[in-house]
Amino acid sequence: MEATALHILDDAIVAAYLRDGISPIITRSGDAPGRRATPPTAGATAGLAVALAVAGPSFVHPGISLTALEARIDRGVGMLLRPPARLFIGAGLDPALARQMPVRLDLAGGAPMGGAFIPAHLVPELESLIERRLARFLRRLADAEMDPVATLGLLLDACAVARARGCGLYESLDVIVADAPATWPPGGVRLADRKRLDPVLRRRLEEAAKPPKPVKRPGLVARMLGRGSAVTPNGHAGADAWPGDAVDPGRDDH
Repeated sequence: MEATALHILDDAIVAAYLRDGISPIITRSGDAPGRRATPPTAGATAGLAVALAVAGPSFVHPGISLTALEARIDRGVGMLLRPPARLFIGAGLDPALARQMPVRLDLAGGAPMGGAFIPAHLVPELESLIERRLARFLRRLADAEMDPVATLGLLLDACAVARARGCGLYESLDVIVADAPATWPPGGVRLADRKRLDPVLRRRLEEAAKPPKPVKRPGLVARMLGRGSAVTPNGHAGADAWPGDAVDPGRDDH
């Protein structure tokens, strides 16, 4: 699976990176006319991820990215995502150049890159979405053969740190490799690990990740004798109940 990471998105670091980190290869708004500029590529977005990782912390786990969350877990995440061009334009980059940047991560790989971001004011919205659809997130993470508790715990940790700092979240691909600690940035790396989760959060996620208990239905004789029949809100009981009267505890309405 992809070597993806989430970074704490600090607007001050974005501005400094644009001013000092990539100024030799791009033209910022207001630069002298006629200056030759190299169009920005995925390398420019990867460089921003490195700058953010130096400040840290970075949240690293195969498959944990905003692009993957939208594509594989819940389409609702996409409503919160913004293309990286907005960051660079907001910091002063020529819009014509910024719009050549990728909109999302290319999960097929090939080169380090940065992708979409969630602005600071929408981080609480991501937390709210996860809480409302907790069972779905956990189930689909499990379907993707990831540890759902550890992975979602790491994502919630990233949200909590970003919210506490008044920052957003930014994704990257092939910038930090989880199993190569010698190459980790000085800002620190956090990995998905159940043992490192807050005990209360861990228990809550583990409980939510349990499969729903099957509904035990009475047999034919029991139904004939009226045993084990629950009267529903419309007055029907047992086999006479309308299908819509009872709510399956395993049902996912989202």
